[in-house]
Amino acid sequence: MAFNEQIHASTRPNIFELFAQESMDGALRPAIQHVCKVVAHAFPERLGTAWKLADELCLAVEFFVQYCYMRYHSGSFSEHFYSLKRVTASKGGAIGESARIISVICLACLPYALARMERLHSDATFDTGAAGSSDSMSGRSIKAVLVKLYPYIHFMWEALKLTFRIKYLLRHTDCYSPQHWMAAQRWDVSLEEVS
Repeated sequence: MAFNEQIHASTRPNIFELFAQESMDGALRPAIQHVCKVVAHAFPERLGTAWKLADELCLAVEFFVQYCYMRYHSGSFSEHFYSLKRVTASKGGAIGESARIISVICLACLPYALARMERLHSDATFDTGAAGSSDSMSGRSIKAVLVKLYPYIHFMWEALKLTFRIKYLLRHTDCYSPQHWMAAQRWDVSLEEVS
């Protein structure tokens, strides 16, 4: 039993690997957005709308890339770079197809939704009223609710992430983030690729 615990402890990634992976994970979306911007400026007549749809194009590309890495390497693009793989939180076995889909949704769609909500909040907050009469009443009320609720949603999400990180650091949980908890997964260091 002690031998199994020692093996599990040795395959558990340290906090520095996870921070590095997380910072690399955050670099994928801006890189895709930059490519969209360059393409839109290079071919404005044919691909000028690429910049207007940059967020959705980023979501599609990121979803595809993350799914491919999740399918073939049991980890995201950045997780594979740092030799991390996802395993089930309860048994430590390989993740199944439904768990891969949940992981990709947490990796691509959740950050997209949070970024979109933040952009809508900043647009609604700093709206000078230039389009005042063209907005419908329901559109203005939704924006007003978003302006009031988004800071609380953002605070709760960041506090939840911090709570998971502290609990992981203190070894009270194997889930480093709320996304891993939602997907019932944890990370292990892929020993095949390290050696």
